[in-house]
Amino acid sequence: MILAVECNSVGINNILYIVKQFMNLIMIIAPILLIISLTILFTQLIMKPEEKKLLGKLKNATLALVFVFFMPLVVNVLMSMLGNNTDISKCYNNVDKISNQSTYIATRDPKEAKSVIIKKEDYEKGEPKQLDFSCKSNIIKANFSCETIHIVEHHLDDLNYYNFNSVIGRYGGFENYTKRLGGIFHDYYGEKQKVTKVYEFQRVSEYVFGYMTMYGFDYFNGKDGKYCKWGGSCMNYADLNKALAEGKTFNYPTGSSDAFYPGQLRYEDHGLSDKKHFDNMISGKSGLNMTTNCNWAVDMVYFKAGIFGTGRTKTNSSCAYTSLYKTSKKVIYKAKDLEVGDILAFFRSPVKDGSSPGSWSGWYHAAYVGETHKEDGYVVIYDGGSRLTNNRSHKWKMSTKDKGDNSWVGFRVVELT
Repeated sequence: MILAVECNSVGINNILYIVKQFMNLIMIIAPILLIISLTILFTQLIMKPEEKKLLGKLKNATLALVFVFFMPLVVNVLMSMLGNNTDISKCYNNVDKISNQSTYIATRDPKEAKSVIIKKEDYEKGEPKQLDFSCKSNIIKANFSCETIHIVEHHLDDLNYYNFNSVIGRYGGFENYTKRLGGIFHDYYGEKQKVTKVYEFQRVSEYVFGYMTMYGFDYFNGKDGKYCKWGGSCMNYADLNKALAEGKTFNYPTGSSDAFYPGQLRYEDHGLSDKKHFDNMISGKSGLNMTTNCNWAVDMVYFKAGIFGTGRTKTNSSCAYTSLYKTSKKVIYKAKDLEVGDILAFFRSPVKDGSSPGSWSGWYHAAYVGETHKEDGYVVIYDGGSRLTNNRSHKWKMSTKDKGDNSWVGFRVVELT
């Protein structure tokens, strides 16, 4: 088990706290004991200079106390030098005394969040076809359902890379933190889903994109691609490498204040995030890798929804468009035929021959249909690419009026009712 996960535990935090305090106490007591011991032994030597055993005792006492003093000093210096580069040093350096009864107070006062306009207090009786997205917020840019939007708004500033372990520790673990959040963020955590209805799929989508919005995920698709800061701009690694090779100054992107990685901090040296186990990701069980990219975000939702990875589909990757073409229940080329749950593959060139995936050129993006409003002439695309991180919103509208030059193909991997 990764140590970073254990640091979320109140028990582990308090043990580390006691160890660290004990180390610090030794560095204070050891010199005092050394002075007292040397004083006593020197006094005895003065009184009995012929006693050779006292010289041995003096030597042993000095070596023992010096060792005891330097052992915690070396540990503290080593942990300080390692900083947050390793799990054990991060836990040791950031440990704090935590109580099971203590409560973390978010920097945003919920009393100040008066911008949520609730137009409907409850859903109509029975199961809705789609969630109610009529409520708005002046604080967050993303649009969520009325049951979710106020939760997301109130918790934008709870967590970041530096305070994650201490904050979650103060709750007594991540599950207790989800209780504070409430709603789908508590109900769905740790639960396996197998969605069959449109509104269930939309709730799973809100669970995933809601957490990504509250955390402020960055975009990362590998060091041969690009990195985008939450609420900021993007950088291409090719441009960075060229600037470094030429000795030129490079302007690194900076994220917004609610980003999980503050300022220009990037999480890029530990690979891509754990798309198959979203709950492990957000709870820190798979490290503090809070990054996403377009097809990664789609996969996060479809794995959490129980569509991928459960045998319901033969393809478990949203970017494998050739496989999706062969295994999907339906292939869609017109926006008016799209339904919630359809995965979209985007190409740099128009799709001229719909029956021949080998002719589709320049795949670069994946997203999926999250809502349909065909009576108003559009469907809503849920997008976890750089559009999400740069704009802090995962939704955009696609007109259902076809122009005849579409550069995308849709795949129905599941039938939702």
